Amino acid sequence: MAKKIFKENQRFSGWEVIGLLAFFVVGLTYRFIEQHWISPVSDPMPILAFLAFVIPMVGVIWYLVNVKLSVKVTDKSISFKYSPFNRKKHKIKWDDVEDCEFLSSIGSCRTSGWDINFDHEKRFSLSGRSGVHLRTKQGENVLIGAKDMRGLKQAIGQALS
Repeated sequence: MAKKIFKENQRFSGWEVIGLLAFFVVGLTYRFIEQHWISPVSDPMPILAFLAFVIPMVGVIWYLVNVKLSVKVTDKSISFKYSPFNRKKHKIKWDDVEDCEFLSSIGSCRTSGWDINFDHEKRFSLSGRSGVHLRTKQGENVLIGAKDMRGLKQAIGQALS
């Protein structure tokens, strides 16, 4: 049985984004109710237009509140699960890893666009480009995000030695 060295659970931490979307949903809902029932106007906002704006915003809020990344490092592999849509747990064995590189980006890079990468990599991260970049022997590039970079470096160093 593999010995667990490191485990981290991450959630989306941009509450200002969720708050802004919720503000728009509440504002649009209030305006819709006001136009239709409180003080009806001759040309109110159509129901389909209201739903076309509100339903996607509520869906994005739901996704951001429920998104979660779980990372686990053992002496034999690194495994991760990115949910709510990706229910499958991914596992990469250390024997299959050709190259391992640690990346760390500052917060301003995440919000300015300097964090974008057009390389063909699979990216599982809630912390920008901070984490470990693995290149497998099959040629696959995977970025696994982590907020506790020190713990992740120590765990991978211990697993690979």
